[in-house]
Amino acid sequence: MFHLLLRGTYPTAHQCEELRQRLAQYMQEVPDIVRQTIFNLPRKTSPLPLILAGLSAYLACIPDVIPATANATIYQTHIKRADQVILQTVAAYAVVFGAVRSHRLGIPWRSPSLHQTYYENLFTMAGLVDPETNRPDPTRISCFRRFGNLNAEHGMALSVFTTLVTASSLTDPVSCLISSVAAAHGPLHFGATESAQRALHNVGEPSNVPAFIEEIKAGKQKLFGYGHRTYKGMDPRVRPIQSILKDLTDVHQPLLKVAEAIEEAAAKDEYFSTRGLYPNADFYGNFVFTGIGFEPEMIPAAMLAHRIMGIMAHWREYMGKEWLLEVE
Repeated sequence: MFHLLLRGTYPTAHQCEELRQRLAQYMQEVPDIVRQTIFNLPRKTSPLPLILAGLSAYLACIPDVIPATANATIYQTHIKRADQVILQTVAAYAVVFGAVRSHRLGIPWRSPSLHQTYYENLFTMAGLVDPETNRPDPTRISCFRRFGNLNAEHGMALSVFTTLVTASSLTDPVSCLISSVAAAHGPLHFGATESAQRALHNVGEPSNVPAFIEEIKAGKQKLFGYGHRTYKGMDPRVRPIQSILKDLTDVHQPLLKVAEAIEEAAAKDEYFSTRGLYPNADFYGNFVFTGIGFEPEMIPAAMLAHRIMGIMAHWREYMGKEWLLEVE
């Protein structure tokens, strides 16, 4: 998917393997000070400032990628250099993500492996491994990858728009990603998935759904994960997400029953249908992340591990004016 978004073509087996190796290599080359920066901050800190701190520390270690410092037209005149820094940025985000989760949970850091995929290394560094094999669970990797195919690119979303605003001054991709992370965490963007999870927790039981629906209609509650700026009907990503959830049935998720009860009640209520309010990807997507093993507060960061591919493709297009494939 990453190669497809960047280049607009399906990769060959050789290209896939080359991309995997380069991402793994760049993960190993991320300076230790990046993790140390994160580990020196309070463990109870929200993931957002920890991620911003980690990415900022990484950027401070590679001043040669900053156009204002090195070469103002470095990325417009050298597309191969742009491609290299894109991969370094994606690799650095994976390391930062893993360090943030490890630090917040107080679990040992696990280094990336040259023999694993991007998602496998992401899980390994984040501590999402089978205690017996010390490797990520294949089913959960598959679910994360399939969900990533739905999340990697979604047009001119806020995270992309913020990236392009920052890129308009010919800024490097790490700086653009930092601005994108800050924008994406709000409850009206990637934070909506985390907010949806917390709202469902407050509802508690399916039996409480009718009262919750009435409070929404009265303007006393907000239903996160419903409605979309683009889709006036059902978000086409919802049913594939529900299909992914079928592979995570070994995980007890009582709030999923609450979500299904809300959808059933809203489908029968004209208040929602007349306003074009239907579930979007955030409504059920949070259960994919929690089913895999991520904590609710890590959901926006996990979503960015998917969307970073589309974000970098937009940045590349802006710098090189090359083709970008949009996934409808």
